[in-house]
Amino acid sequence: QFLSKTWDSVVKIYGFKGRFTPEAQDLAAIKLIMECRAYEDIKDGRFEVAVDKCRKIWASLPGAGYGQPEKRMDDLLAAYKDAMRKYA
Repeated sequence: QFLSKTWDSVVKIYGFKGRFTPEAQDLAAIKLIMECRAYEDIKDGRFEVAVDKCRKIWASLPGAGYGQPEKRMDDLLAAYKDAMRKYA
């Protein structure tokens, strides 16, 4: 999920057309992950390190500290591994 101000900023900075399509959301998420310097961690299999670097962007990540429900790292890792098997 994106806050509207985050989405508007990504659209402005990266020149997205502003359409909130699944593809645009994926690209925006990748750009934000890159800004957190977590993209290489993901590529190199350091999933937990990447999550820690991105926690201030997504409130549901463990340790985000926004007062919203946070996902457990074990659950995130299981979902990530499932997606990697599914789309590999």
